[in-house]
Amino acid sequence: MGRNSIRLKIAQEHDYLYTTHFIGAPGLLATVHGLAPDYHPRGGEGYVRAKVFSSNGGVAWTQPMFL
Repeated sequence: MGRNSIRLKIAQEHDYLYTTHFIGAPGLLATVHGLAPDYHPRGGEGYVRAKVFSSNGGVAWTQPMFL
């Protein structure tokens, strides 16, 4: 987590594509494609967690980061 952003680094597997949903108390905050997604909190999210989707069907979650 950077000072003003939450950043992920996704390890590339094969030629899979990755989509990350950043989720907070109000619901879906942002959708970002690629291996280095980031989110800049605006305030009021309560928490932020990421759900990463791989084009091979895999899904991974981060633990919530409380703001």
